[in-house]
Amino acid sequence: MTNKKILLPLLDIEPKLDKNNNPYYKLSLTNLPAHYFYAFSDLPEETLTALKEIPHKLVGKLVLITYEELPQSGLFQKYKIKSLEFR
Repeated sequence: MTNKKILLPLLDIEPKLDKNNNPYYKLSLTNLPAHYFYAFSDLPEETLTALKEIPHKLVGKLVLITYEELPQSGLFQKYKIKSLEFR
């Protein structure tokens, strides 16, 4: 599967738990309200720490996301984040 990239302001970060109680983050971007990007624990530790400890400082900032598409379910397209770079 090919990785894609997108650069847009971060609209929201929502912490979640999967069925095994592992934390992950659901991110949405400005101008893409029906597209959700999921950040799992396989990201670098400094990225996960920023998402966990200072999400309020990240909202509104430009974020470069490298991602792969997940199978579509329902009305929303979902993506798995491979890397995040805040600008």
